Amino acid sequence: MVKFEYNMKKIKYTLILLTCLILNVSSQTLENKWNINIYGGKNDYIGSYSKSIRFFDSYFFTSGLQFSKYYNSKFDWVIDFNHGVWAFSPSDNDYFVTRGYQSYSASIRYRPFRLDSKKISPFAAIGFGTRLFTTPISGIKESNYDIIFPVTLGIDFKLGKHTAIRYQTVFGFTNSNLNDGDLGTENNIFTKDAFFSNNLGFVFHIGPLPKREKKPKPIKAVKIKIIDKDKDGVPDDEDECPDVQGIGNYNGCPDNDKDGDGILNELDKCPEIKGEARFSGCIDTDNDGISDFNDKCPDVYGKLTSSGCPDNDGDGVSEDIDKCPTEFGLAINNGCPDSDNDGVIDIIDKCPAVFGVKELNGCPKPVILNNEKLKELGKGIQFETGSSVLKTDSYIILNQIAVELRNNLNLKLIIEGHTDNKGSADKNLFLSKNRAIAIKDYFISQGISADRLSSAGFGGTKPIANNNTEEGRTLNRRVDLILN
Repeated sequence: MVKFEYNMKKIKYTLILLTCLILNVSSQTLENKWNINIYGGKNDYIGSYSKSIRFFDSYFFTSGLQFSKYYNSKFDWVIDFNHGVWAFSPSDNDYFVTRGYQSYSASIRYRPFRLDSKKISPFAAIGFGTRLFTTPISGIKESNYDIIFPVTLGIDFKLGKHTAIRYQTVFGFTNSNLNDGDLGTENNIFTKDAFFSNNLGFVFHIGPLPKREKKPKPIKAVKIKIIDKDKDGVPDDEDECPDVQGIGNYNGCPDNDKDGDGILNELDKCPEIKGEARFSGCIDTDNDGISDFNDKCPDVYGKLTSSGCPDNDGDGVSEDIDKCPTEFGLAINNGCPDSDNDGVIDIIDKCPAVFGVKELNGCPKPVILNNEKLKELGKGIQFETGSSVLKTDSYIILNQIAVELRNNLNLKLIIEGHTDNKGSADKNLFLSKNRAIAIKDYFISQGISADRLSSAGFGGTKPIANNNTEEGRTLNRRVDLILN
């Protein structure tokens, strides 16, 4: 019995020392946050008279108080004080042997993230401590306590800024098989007695008290000795000419203002002209807000974006460098447009509406027209869905063909429109005719004589692929261009 009391004192002193250490270490962290968890739940005994773990159907209650201290962004120190009962039935009847206990443990808890940034915060903890049995039982030979090793899994649900609900499951290992007074292990799923509990608690998050602000001490007025070596009334620390007597208007320097505009010659960008301080001593002849010193067109009202010059066509290129001042263009082309985007500006492009090459002054390379080439080009001619309106991309192809027709006056062209078999035959026939006419009209607008062009529509009567597949229907929606 003396040995038992001695061991109890050692364990108590060890836990008290560890608690003080944890609180001391935690108080030195950046956050300095701690919380209190008041909880209750059910627990179960696992030993010689228990053949399985009962998760929620246990009748034996536990309650406790838990203190935890912030250590860093992932870990907390935890101290747990717990009491309750567990029971076991030595036989297969309703008779239970009940044991009361108190336990004390210290743990380290890991969190992947905190409640200050999330609504929930899962955690896991592992620790050690002691369990003291307050109800004796026959069969316990020497000690009435166990060393315990609790393993905890749980989750916090945020309620408010300083409150949360905590659910946790604790599985505890012990260092003996004496809790039920039986050394047997034949029915025990573990070699030592163990315990299991499910707890629900209310958590209070508490932060440090705000520090009292100290009232600032009154500042005593200190007389500062002003040094002015040249006796011009301008202190040396403000005097740009501390060794030469000057005047205050010139920061302590002598009158050095040739044009009399109040700006020293060395700071005046226009020292021969009386100007304004906002223009660094220069003037603004055209009143466009840009000084003549920086204005590339000082006599004409202009814009800051075009260095003081006007920009009549609004293309952002000032008139002094705009080679096409009346046409909206691009800065890369010195203000000139390039309608076909072939890199040759329109004023020197001999084929401004057709994508060409620089070597041919903006015209496309000659294309030898034959039915095979026309069939290939025809694949790129597209219309808006269900319409005879040409898509913009189709004009590049039609322009290339138009150039060749203009260069070869003996060529005549047949234009045939085709559709798939979806929809009514009458509507498809009507649509195919209008699409063929749309292409014919475009060629006429490009200077091709109408008597060299003919158009016809066949609807879905001349398929070149199977209309039962989407791929086949796509091939059947086409325009055929045939040399006559």
